[in-house]
Amino acid sequence: MKKSINDIRAMFLEFFKKKDHTIISGSSIIPKNDSSLLFTNAGMNQFKDVFLGKEKITHKKIATVQNCLRTGGKHNDLNNVGFTPYHNTFFEMLGNFSFGEYFKKEAIKYAWELLTSNKWFNLPAEKLIVTVHDSDEETYDVWKNIIKMPLSQIIRIEKKEKIFLSENFWKMGSSGPCGPCTEIFFNTEKTALNKKNFFNNDKYIEIWNIVFIQFNLLSNGTIIDLPYKSVDTGMGLERITSILQKKNSNYKIDLFKKLIFYLSNTYNIQDLNNQSLYIIADHIRTSLYIISNGIQPSNEGRGYVLRRLIRRALRHGLKIGIKNAFLYKIIPYLIKLIENSGCKFIKEEKKIKKILKSEEIQFLKILKKGIIILNKNILKINNNVLPGEIVFKLHDTYGFPVDLIDEICKEKKIILDYQNFNKLMENQKKKSKKSNKFSFIKNYLMSKIKPTIFLGYEKKEITTTILGIFLNEINVEKTQSKSEKIVLVLKETPFYAESGGQIGDSGEIYNECFNFLVEDTKKNGSVIIHFGKLIKGTIQNNSIVKAKINIKKRKAIEINHSATHLLHSALKIALNQNIIQKGSLITQEYFRFDFLYPGSISEKKIRKIEKIINNKIWENLKVKFKIIYFEEAKKRNIIFLENKKYDTKVRVLSIDNFSHELCAGTHVKKTKEIGILKITSCNSIASNIHRIEAVTKNKALLLIQKKESILNQIKTILKEKEEEIIKKINFLSNKHLYFKSINKKFEKYEIKEIAKKILKKGILIDTTRLIIYQFQERELSFIKNLINYFKNHLSSFIVILTNKKNKKISILVNVTNVSKTLISALKIINFITKKINGKGGGNEKSAQGGGTNPKNNNLFIKEVKNWILSVLKQNN
Repeated sequence: MKKSINDIRAMFLEFFKKKDHTIISGSSIIPKNDSSLLFTNAGMNQFKDVFLGKEKITHKKIATVQNCLRTGGKHNDLNNVGFTPYHNTFFEMLGNFSFGEYFKKEAIKYAWELLTSNKWFNLPAEKLIVTVHDSDEETYDVWKNIIKMPLSQIIRIEKKEKIFLSENFWKMGSSGPCGPCTEIFFNTEKTALNKKNFFNNDKYIEIWNIVFIQFNLLSNGTIIDLPYKSVDTGMGLERITSILQKKNSNYKIDLFKKLIFYLSNTYNIQDLNNQSLYIIADHIRTSLYIISNGIQPSNEGRGYVLRRLIRRALRHGLKIGIKNAFLYKIIPYLIKLIENSGCKFIKEEKKIKKILKSEEIQFLKILKKGIIILNKNILKINNNVLPGEIVFKLHDTYGFPVDLIDEICKEKKIILDYQNFNKLMENQKKKSKKSNKFSFIKNYLMSKIKPTIFLGYEKKEITTTILGIFLNEINVEKTQSKSEKIVLVLKETPFYAESGGQIGDSGEIYNECFNFLVEDTKKNGSVIIHFGKLIKGTIQNNSIVKAKINIKKRKAIEINHSATHLLHSALKIALNQNIIQKGSLITQEYFRFDFLYPGSISEKKIRKIEKIINNKIWENLKVKFKIIYFEEAKKRNIIFLENKKYDTKVRVLSIDNFSHELCAGTHVKKTKEIGILKITSCNSIASNIHRIEAVTKNKALLLIQKKESILNQIKTILKEKEEEIIKKINFLSNKHLYFKSINKKFEKYEIKEIAKKILKKGILIDTTRLIIYQFQERELSFIKNLINYFKNHLSSFIVILTNKKNKKISILVNVTNVSKTLISALKIINFITKKINGKGGGNEKSAQGGGTNPKNNNLFIKEVKNWILSVLKQNN
């Protein structure tokens, strides 16, 4: 009986359970406390600190099944998916581990028994091949003398000058635990192993890698022994399943076979071996796991990997004829298929479908338009090279991803002109830098100035020294200029520089010789820069000055900044723990907070968020700060921005036990200082990105009072009590709609009657009717409806309708049969606008214009009429 993928997974765990291994769950695909990885890519990731000696483990023999993603960095299988039979972006890694318990002999014996015993996987021994590091005599001896493997099936991998650069030598990174490994391959050839063609031959499939971690690689390249020796193994479940099910591809095992058949059946794809079907099946499966771990499509980090997978799958959907969003529709079937393995996604189904659908609809517009433009340009090229200008335009103007352009072109054997594309991208970056408010302060100049000492957490006013004066891109020793912007750099400063969404401080810098108004404060590297203007006197470099911030402004900013942190934590409670901050702005007037969240945010949810925050404000919680190591912060429940680079030590803001975030900004000491918070708006600003704006303290009170005043005015106008207002407004609204519909009926009747009147004055030339009529104080919509009436009742006409309103004249022109009359609407409007000193535009059939009201309206109408009649008579 053929074993399913679920049977094989269960057999692996059962085998090692019988060998006294503790079975533990694999870790999340989102690595914890490891910023070096986007996704978990190996079974050993969760034991990294154990191997490094930072953490002790209670179980010395462990077996796991680890969900892995390989979509970037050192392990990137993305571009191989669909083009090779044994690569997936997401796969399950079967692994057994020993931490100082057993080593080479036992690990190899376990592997051999599981693979070849008729009780277990029962693979033919003659079909297995192993590789061994040339210096690893112990491993070679186990295979040769204990396993009794024929020498013809053992390949010794030659060592390089430095052992750790060799194949079959695994290392965690540039330094750290490492050791030789032995790899087990399965020979799918009908013939015995030919060692000469072993390498780069896809008929020999790697199924298991057994790593012997026995050394520590130091940063200087020296290798020393570890205090105890460990084993780390990894076997791809999909790959071993393909061999046990006697399939020549991962995509033909039971899991993928069912999914691909479902896709082909649903979308009427006849070729089950179509590469696009493989790519779609792989990418939708991977996307399901990523989204279920709280990741949403974005332009950076893990979100970008997800976006890239979705977009690539959509492109291959279009390639096989699926023109609309479809990935989200596959999710219910895929969940049922995967849940047989013990994974539970059913509760996440609705959310996953919503995220996918939104991303698909958004990108399909870009994709369809981009492919049309790309294909048009491909037809124009002669040398099989797509110009960099085209790639740049598609990417910069239309948002078409470069990796997709590259993939499409590779399929057509066309090369991208990356050299020119990169130049254009670099020029764009330079332009962007030039637009920067203080880019004129040259790096080489700033390097001469020591980092600014910031004292603004404790002090609002200090005595300090001027270290630099910048005027018109030049470093000067002194200045008296009151007409130009000046930049000052101080040795120490109380001014907070714009950072983390908090705007920069303003205030004044002065002494007995001058007074300088600071309008903004920013940072250039480690130097704080003060922008402003000279009010009086002469600023001299190296002079002693007083620096004093605008305390009232700073206090208002501090209140709003602390309120932002309360909002962030409240959002996690009211909406979702996995919301991701995408940006913020904290000013003295208000603050805004942008975040990633897939759902809609109702009025009820907004009120809940406000209630949570205001309750915390009124609890008068303490706001505290602590400096800790960033590595320590990652291990705690502290919020930080994933893609931001942090120093070794970081500043943690804690608002009691409610909020814990990394933050360098300035804040209140107790939450009661915030007074009250009122959310003023909540809008969607991009796909799944929401923006909340809010005010606090006096601004919040003024807003509430303003709304109350408006409500009182409405009560007065409607002459109703507060509780009856909504009922009265609904009544009036329905009444308005009723009269609007009645008015439409009267307008239709009026248009019909006026049309009859106008038609009597029209002139018939051959079969074309010329209609010219002047209105007074009419709505433009009425005149347009009248033209539509003529369109529905006349086959060939030229209509010119004018309307005098507010001392201006508007003209609408429509021509139905330009090919016959040989006179276009645009030509007519141009003739008229010249007469009335106006402007106009349009096309052959429809045009519109206007201008100042001519003194003799009848005169220009007569001229237009005579001109058109002469043209029509000539053409007939």
